[in-house]
Amino acid sequence: MEATNSKTPRQYTEEAVWTGHYHYLLQALAVAMDTCLVWRLAGTGKPFTADDLLSFAKQQDEQQPLEKNAFYMVSREGAIGLAPGLEYLVKWIFIPMEKGKERDRLLLQLQQLMEQQRQEEETLKQQEAQRQKEEAQRQKEEAQKQAEEASKQETSPRFCTNCGAPVFADAKFCGMCGAKIRRDEPND
Repeated sequence: MEATNSKTPRQYTEEAVWTGHYHYLLQALAVAMDTCLVWRLAGTGKPFTADDLLSFAKQQDEQQPLEKNAFYMVSREGAIGLAPGLEYLVKWIFIPMEKGKERDRLLLQLQQLMEQQRQEEETLKQQEAQRQKEEAQRQKEEAQKQAEEASKQETSPRFCTNCGAPVFADAKFCGMCGAKIRRDEPND
């Protein structure tokens, strides 16, 4: 049997913690977001917010995984680069956006998006709590209904068809005349 040198995502993550070499763009993004939330794509200048880059990173990691020796790097400023195997050959892909009106606008948009997502999560939590409360109430009412029906069956009088004496619901014979009580008799 031939041994494989492929690593699991967990092994790549553990290695990245020690080396600063990230096999997945999502890993590099998570580190870069500690210092930066908006970038420009090198070469084009296209702006990317953390949310934009998160979507891009998911797609990139799924559709175009890195070759064996390649890795992503993150600078102290939050720039994300790709190295083909040697750190000094790194090609910076996402550069932290310079301060200014555009950066401020993008940060505001990102903040509004995060607030909207937080509110949606809160609404979903409230809806789930309400659903659980309604379900608990329904179960409680059902249990009460079943208990009432059971108590009616236990307390409703039964009578012997032979002598008319009252008998217990679970009695097999009449306590007065000894006649056999049939189960299919109505409770009247």
